[in-house]
Amino acid sequence: MERLLRRHPRVLLDPDVLYVADGNVMTSAGTAAGIDLCLHLVALDHGLDVAAAVARRLVMPLFRSGGQAQYVDVPIVSDARGLSSLLDWARAHLSNGITVDDLAAHGAMSTRTLTRRFGSAIGVPPGEWLRRERLRLAQRLLERTDDAIEVVARRAGYDAAVTMRAQFAARLRTSPRAYRQTFRGET
Repeated sequence: MERLLRRHPRVLLDPDVLYVADGNVMTSAGTAAGIDLCLHLVALDHGLDVAAAVARRLVMPLFRSGGQAQYVDVPIVSDARGLSSLLDWARAHLSNGITVDDLAAHGAMSTRTLTRRFGSAIGVPPGEWLRRERLRLAQRLLERTDDAIEVVARRAGYDAAVTMRAQFAARLRTSPRAYRQTFRGET
């Protein structure tokens, strides 16, 4: 960016957008943002429904705002080394608001042992894993249901909708409502 501005000082550069469409001149912030621009063109030429179908096949939202965290659903990849059944159980019980202590009890180990095994096998502490999984579940629920934000929060295992909103703000730099609107192309 600095190099571009040094070479072309009269260029107006907005680092907070993914692409610019100014008449027949269109530019993107890079390869991934080029896909956003292509989806914009598909929407202009063929409508939002077709563009949304293409976006889903690409596993991305129809609209992303510049500066926001990516919305790609990427689970933590790991060599679970004996934790697979515990992780499956935890995902199935997220809506119950399970805690690290619940994970340890279900896995028949101390919290300290659980934390050590998670660090070795998963790469993150169990509390962080739970936060990420809750957020992923909330994202899927917002994408696929019309449930109220409060219901989504409860179904994802948050103690309150305000807690879920705080996680969306901190981790995705958006709100649950804005996330839903962005992913579905709603206005």
